[in-house]
Amino acid sequence: MNRRARVLVGSLFCSFALLAALIGCQNDPPAKPVTTGGNGVTPVSQATAEKGTPNEMLQQLLAAYRGAQSYQDQAVVKLQFRRGGEQSSFAWPMSVAFQRPNKLSLKVYQAEVRIDGKEFKASINDPESNNVDGQIVVRKAPEQLKLTELANDPLLYEILSGRARRQPIQLELLLESRGLANAFAVDVACQALEDGVTDGKSCRRIAVPSPGGNFVFWIDRDQPLLRRLDYPAAALLPDLGTDSSVSDLQFWVELPGAQLGAQIAADKWNLPTPAGAKIVKSFVTPPRPLPSQLFGKQPGEFYFTTLDDRRLTQAQLTEKISILCWYHDNPACEATLQQIALAAKEFKDHPQVVFQAVATDPLPATSAQIQSKLKAWQVELPVVRDLEAFGDKIFKIQFQPAVIVFDKQGRVQIFELGGNPELAKQLSVIIERLLKGDDIAGELLASSAREHKDYAELIAMGGKEPEPVVELTEAVIRRKSDPKQLKLTPLWDNAEIKNPGNILFVPGRNKDEQPKLIVCEGWRNVVEVDLVGKVIRRYELELPEQAAVTYLRTTVDKEGKRFYIGSAPLAPQWFLFDDQFRVLRAYPELDQSLRITDIQLADVDDDGTAEVLAANVGLLGLHVTTLQGEMKWRNRGVPNVISLAVTHKNDVGSWQILLTGEAGSVLPLNRFGREEPLKTVPNWPLARLAVASFPTPTQSSFVGISNDASGNLVAVGLTSQLRECWNYQLPAGAHQQPIDPIASSNMLEGHQGEWWFAGADGSIHLVTEDGKLHDSFARGAVLSGLAAAEYQERGMLIISATTGLSAVQVSK
Repeated sequence: MNRRARVLVGSLFCSFALLAALIGCQNDPPAKPVTTGGNGVTPVSQATAEKGTPNEMLQQLLAAYRGAQSYQDQAVVKLQFRRGGEQSSFAWPMSVAFQRPNKLSLKVYQAEVRIDGKEFKASINDPESNNVDGQIVVRKAPEQLKLTELANDPLLYEILSGRARRQPIQLELLLESRGLANAFAVDVACQALEDGVTDGKSCRRIAVPSPGGNFVFWIDRDQPLLRRLDYPAAALLPDLGTDSSVSDLQFWVELPGAQLGAQIAADKWNLPTPAGAKIVKSFVTPPRPLPSQLFGKQPGEFYFTTLDDRRLTQAQLTEKISILCWYHDNPACEATLQQIALAAKEFKDHPQVVFQAVATDPLPATSAQIQSKLKAWQVELPVVRDLEAFGDKIFKIQFQPAVIVFDKQGRVQIFELGGNPELAKQLSVIIERLLKGDDIAGELLASSAREHKDYAELIAMGGKEPEPVVELTEAVIRRKSDPKQLKLTPLWDNAEIKNPGNILFVPGRNKDEQPKLIVCEGWRNVVEVDLVGKVIRRYELELPEQAAVTYLRTTVDKEGKRFYIGSAPLAPQWFLFDDQFRVLRAYPELDQSLRITDIQLADVDDDGTAEVLAANVGLLGLHVTTLQGEMKWRNRGVPNVISLAVTHKNDVGSWQILLTGEAGSVLPLNRFGREEPLKTVPNWPLARLAVASFPTPTQSSFVGISNDASGNLVAVGLTSQLRECWNYQLPAGAHQQPIDPIASSNMLEGHQGEWWFAGADGSIHLVTEDGKLHDSFARGAVLSGLAAAEYQERGMLIISATTGLSAVQVSK
């Protein structure tokens, strides 16, 4: 529940991951209760009323824990789901014992922590790494324990917080914290649920809504003790939550044996130190060895046999970039060969690049059988056979699939074992670099040597001093409230649209055509709505089975025909629709998929029809194509593009494409894809950048989203030269709905325009473009769409939320 403001970067275990570092590379339902009874919101019962409101009960719980001199339990974290109809259940320890001011015993996942009032000691049980190379943390105990004491060791924090990135709830209740303690504020929109029973204890249940779903607190009816906490599983475990084969996903912690004020045995605080342990102040991640000793070297002599019994020699592979993939008839090799084949398509006509699939099946397997298997796997690659087992004798390949890339001198540049879903994209970057003459193996060897040297030095000096950390506040949904300066007049509500999402305002092309709203409904529908809230038409999108559309862009071509482009976060494709939302095409074909983070439209060739600008992560950069899917150009100056903005034309008619990425700087491109000098905004690394829709802004032509030194989310007003003109702190937390969180408009008198921001806590914030007026209000629900428009000489704000689609008139 506490999250660190800094980004934690683990070890880079394989050559491709190292290369990526060198080149810069949804609401879920509440978990089911364990006893009979619904999870729906119920009227507060008489018994509940005697204890107070849901907010008051949570505050009483927090006060009891903060006032307790001691606490202990035998807590267990549980995960349960069905995949393909088969039940899976997992359980891990999360036990806590605590005595004020500074004694603690933890056994959480693989970590153990003991603080006896004098020493802080911690160990990690991980046989694969020899228990983190035998390291034991020993340092002076704090005089008063705070939660940051456990979060200031990156590796220890990784273990304590687990996959869900949440430290034990018991610690958040006992110790001062900005994490889920935010749920106990008086303005949180929490609700009472039906009572339940867990571990034989009758409990009141209180739902605390968050952007990803409800946290459900099970509070003992007879005493202020937390007996269970249900997490919003799909949001915290997105790999399972987004898997269509997974159902009945539940993630919770049970706290049997929870006691406040109990006497705790003295030996509870002891942690033995094994003989020969490496004593450190904080854990140091051991470097992993490179997967081969052949990096940068020419291997010993080898050759292969083609399927028509000719010999392919080592010499025939030199003077070219050669990509070889050792494989055998095993399903584990299928996906890797498909990735290799994708990369081969990109370089199929390049005379200096050659791909080979190296079959290692023994001689009873015929050439026809090998070809048949590749055809069944839908892999088109030239195939040779390693009948002399050079993969074992020369390259020491331990398991397959194995990918080795050679430069033109026949030196090993890349050595990859096992599967990699990003292989095709990474190979494209690798090959381009090798064609330029880069020595990737030299970089990898130098990086590995530095890692080993740094590790040895850190261990010799007892590891790093614990690092200062900033705890981030958990995003929870605020109770509905009104702005202080703005006047909001309700215009209409629409309850017909189920799961309304992002909203596209489409202006009329002439005075006779009425403007309209296009609202994404769920993942595969859009709804056309007029500006008085009436549904005009609903469209069911004819998409591939796993595809989704959560946002739309629109354009009119030079003949006056309207088109829409639709996609979703990290989608592999975008879709082109006509004005009746018939699918005209998808780009690209699925065997050449993208990982789209943003889409904008701009006329890059100045022919009167816009092109599609698709920003991507996964080392894919920016792809620019026509509406018909013809590639115009691409740029990898920012390999992982987080956001994309297209500027308005200046006085001489020129404009730019602005890209932001992991580094926080802005890369400007001209309409031909040529890069201009990088730009940075002092003190503000930018994750997202938006362009004002209002004309001739006097100050903030752009808005960037960044973080301050304390980890707070901040909107930064930027001039046309990307200089800061104001900043405004936004609520903590990330949206779980795929929302476009920034809108701009020109509706308030006395200002050139205004910016609107959707907060993860269900609040909406206004800052005028000159930074002089700011205000906020809460909708009391999870936000899923935001748009601003002017209609009949009045300013409108249209809002999608879990409560439906609505519009308000805005005035001062």
